[in-house]
Amino acid sequence: MLTTILACAVVAAISAGSGYYISGRFWKSAYAAKDKSGDFGSPRGGVFASMSGMLIGLLLMNIVGQHVLSQEAAGPAFIVAIVAGAIGGFIPLIRGSRNSAANKKDDDNKKG
Repeated sequence: MLTTILACAVVAAISAGSGYYISGRFWKSAYAAKDKSGDFGSPRGGVFASMSGMLIGLLLMNIVGQHVLSQEAAGPAFIVAIVAGAIGGFIPLIRGSRNSAANKKDDDNKKG
């Protein structure tokens, strides 16, 4: 039981941390600010940047987890990798859209 909890905590930290870092770097870039040619007006590659933590967590669990952890610990860790990586990647996306909406509101107030 302790092995499962520790494995899930480590995988959550790696997945969410890497997803947050990569997604944050992408959404703060000049490319993401200017390119709106993707689906629904988002920049191309935004989905991959937001879900990168999930992919890193799954690769980590697939390569390392199978050989190091038991099946009872690896199963929940796979699920934690998916959820934590997705949440970690979507936080900068939501923060960026909120900040850009606030900046647009401030720009509109300065013009009028």
